[in-house]
Amino acid sequence: DANPADRIKLPKDDDEFEARPMSADELRKFFAAAAGNRFFALFVTCAYTGMRQGELLGLRWEDVELDRRFIQVRQGLKDITRAEGAVYGPPKSKTSRRKMKLSPVVVATLRSHRARQDAEREDWGPDWQDNGLVFPARGGMPMRRQNLERRDLKGILQKAGLDPAIRFHDLRHTNATLLAEAGVAPKVIADWLGHATIGMAMDLYAHVLDTGYESAVDAIDELDLLGPAPRKPRITVRKYRKANRP
Repeated sequence: DANPADRIKLPKDDDEFEARPMSADELRKFFAAAAGNRFFALFVTCAYTGMRQGELLGLRWEDVELDRRFIQVRQGLKDITRAEGAVYGPPKSKTSRRKMKLSPVVVATLRSHRARQDAEREDWGPDWQDNGLVFPARGGMPMRRQNLERRDLKGILQKAGLDPAIRFHDLRHTNATLLAEAGVAPKVIADWLGHATIGMAMDLYAHVLDTGYESAVDAIDELDLLGPAPRKPRITVRKYRKANRP
């Protein structure tokens, strides 16, 4: 049988839009405003791992190893339709199927999120739809990406006083930009984000990498390997009087 995901017309690749990554200070404001939001842990996980929105909404607890501190990206939520309900599919490319190491901050955030989810499951009782999702909507149902973007994300941006043009995918760009600014190699960033080629990472974050290259040039220059820069020769112009000058 054909995979239902193959019939889904995916939204335009967010990488085609102009990126609007947040600075570290802006990200701190964002997290402060997001505290208490149902999807706080999702936003934290995205900013710390750079995972795609579909990868996060399709993430299952069986793909998360909190004790060993990693996430295995195996599927993504492609769409939710009336006819077929939630449609899941494999990651965007072969390189998108990857193992993500988690920082202690993300592990602690996910542990708190899981405890809250367990309490919610008890409250819902038999009405809870157990899809095994890490970041479901209320009642355990899959979360629509449009609702996450328009309702939760936009509300947080407004509360934080940040640029309303920031999209969910810009959290992914924020992660990559912060990594590039920290000096992480482009090949590592490409693998981390699940890009098909290193060229994609180079194209997307060229502005950051250019700054890094300038720093590399300055670092070598500051070693003063050739000694002090040679002084420009002093040019003396002599004026001769004409012998027969009256």
